Amino acid sequence: MKPSPILLRTESTFRPLLRPGDERSHALAQRGWSEAGLAVRAVRGRKCRTRQGLFDEFSAALQFPWYFGENWDALGDCLADLDWIPQQTGHVLMIKEPELVLGQDDEAQFDVLLDVLRMVTVEWGTPVELGEWWDRPPVPFHVVLACLPHHTQETRDRWEKHAELILLPDMPAAAPERHA
Repeated sequence: MKPSPILLRTESTFRPLLRPGDERSHALAQRGWSEAGLAVRAVRGRKCRTRQGLFDEFSAALQFPWYFGENWDALGDCLADLDWIPQQTGHVLMIKEPELVLGQDDEAQFDVLLDVLRMVTVEWGTPVELGEWWDRPPVPFHVVLACLPHHTQETRDRWEKHAELILLPDMPAAAPERHA
């Protein structure tokens, strides 16, 4: 599966991509995006129902360094760095079960998460041109809300209050290759 052209674009505004589909479809998309050169990491919304759960799940899924401070500033710092992930064309953070994220925490925590994701999107979308070895062009960074079709409205209700969503349709997967 080829990545949607939107995943290869650099954005300076945080706009999560809503992708309704079944688990197989999400897995095939994730594999296809990885094969196309995107660094794709998936977090499970059911593990992110509280702030501490979110820190644990993001840290595990993105393999944060041992010194990750388990607070909002540290989350933003790690997401804006990602040096430990092999350099790719861009980064895709796939959030499965996005309707559950911080659902057992107060709404203010969800607002902080969105602020962190906004900041990280701007950070990746801005070139670094300091004449140093760490200079880089802008890099695509996208958050994909991978929900099951029957959770689409619930996901919209949860996320659209805070950010403009863009629909990333469930693209039909190519038929698996058969070997004789």
